[in-house]
Amino acid sequence: MKGMVLRAAMLGAVWLSLLTGCASKQLQVQGAWARPAQAGGTSAIYFTIDNPLKDADTLLGVSTDVAETAEMHQTQMENDVMTMIPQRTVPVAAESQVKFEPGGLHIMLMNLKKDLNPGDQFSATLSFDRAGPLTITVDVKDQ
Repeated sequence: MKGMVLRAAMLGAVWLSLLTGCASKQLQVQGAWARPAQAGGTSAIYFTIDNPLKDADTLLGVSTDVAETAEMHQTQMENDVMTMIPQRTVPVAAESQVKFEPGGLHIMLMNLKKDLNPGDQFSATLSFDRAGPLTITVDVKDQ
């Protein structure tokens, strides 16, 4: 009887370690933050996508309740003028990171439905081709 209990405990530990190992091997979004802004205005969300997997994925879009429109944009300098180019998709290569940061890729929030004040938080859902929807918490802060 003791042997069966010990075997069951060991098997449970093995399964738990396998599940824990699998859970850490998934697409992750880290450090999500947005700039403060007033209702009716615009803001942007920044974060890092970490893909530790051996398969590439693609960010297809984003949604949030705090703005009428949320679009993926790439900031680019053209003839000494900063422009924002909408991105239909953003590829996320296998075993890589993609940074959404000021002056680069970002999520543009247009026609905000409410004020975004430092210290506030809101959620946004990123839709990936392979990983599916991933809801993140975004911190509003001055940076």
